[in-house]
Amino acid sequence: LSHALAATIAVGTGLALTHFKGAPAIQLWIFICIASIVPTLLLLRAQRFILPLMLLLLVTELVLVRWNFIRFVPVSALTEPVTASHIKEKEGYSSRRIYENIAAREMNFIRANSPWHNDGKVVDRVLRSLQADTNLLWGLSSIQGAHALPLQRRAILEQQFIDEIDGLSPLSPGQRLIDYLGVHYITALEQPAGHGLDPILETHDGISLYRNNHALPQIQLFDTGQWVTTPQQALSTLQSSKMKALVLEGSTETAIKTREPVQVTPSSTAKLIRNTGDDFLINVQAPHPLWLFLADANYPGWQASLNGVATELFSAQVLGKAVYIPTGSHQLRMFYRPTWLPLATIMTGSGFVLLLFALFWPDRWRRNAV
Repeated sequence: LSHALAATIAVGTGLALTHFKGAPAIQLWIFICIASIVPTLLLLRAQRFILPLMLLLLVTELVLVRWNFIRFVPVSALTEPVTASHIKEKEGYSSRRIYENIAAREMNFIRANSPWHNDGKVVDRVLRSLQADTNLLWGLSSIQGAHALPLQRRAILEQQFIDEIDGLSPLSPGQRLIDYLGVHYITALEQPAGHGLDPILETHDGISLYRNNHALPQIQLFDTGQWVTTPQQALSTLQSSKMKALVLEGSTETAIKTREPVQVTPSSTAKLIRNTGDDFLINVQAPHPLWLFLADANYPGWQASLNGVATELFSAQVLGKAVYIPTGSHQLRMFYRPTWLPLATIMTGSGFVLLLFALFWPDRWRRNAV
């Protein structure tokens, strides 16, 4: 066993000397301590000391080594960039989406110990391209920003977005996914080849902001619907469509039971009354039955009601949701209420009550435990 211990220490020391080049000396010594003391404690059958030792070494490394690697960017880095300010000057910007076509994700790979004056330009560039935290920092709606939901549906659309922006998609303007899903603004380094993408702003480092002149509003009305069963089929159907169409997802039974709408007329209207991000209230005038599409992701937990009565909500256009509207005047509400929320609330409340009981009646708690 002693020979095995010596061999372990030798190998550990050799690895430390060859693989820790440039690392702080304290980090090397901590590695040597782990490689030598832990086997020694095992040899002496003193395993109970291993956990406290490892904890002590971890805290030592965090305090003496890791803390030095942390670099905070100045608060000025979070100043609203000119690209965001330009968009917010436009009326109705809150319902219009942004797509970042620069691939400026290199900020995620900046070295932890890089000083600001070396990599600050990278961070600044990423923020101006509206890639990072666009949704939270500046109240803009990014379709693939840092806090956009990482849905499978958005992932399968990524290449489609790129093709449409680069002019490689055969779809006509107004029938592209960037149009249906309300992508009004795009940041890029070069003029996109897609039709109807006009430059409206250029920053000093070459980042340009483009407007999609064919982007459709957040709420759209349709008089036809095609049914598929998966988001992949929905994308394929939209890619091959020769006319404006609403592609809905549902079972065959749902497609058969759902009545087809008649038509959308000039007097068919939908007015957004409230939008809090997780609660939409829309007044709808429908002289004939129609489909109402909302360019907002149908994440599990979204529900809908028509005049206060629950109605079925369907996924549509891959990354949106739709409701069938019968003839008449209606108040449509789409709201996010996940099914697990009541149970989570009950569990949290019960835990809080038990915590109060344990704090204010400790003696009784201990007696009951005995």
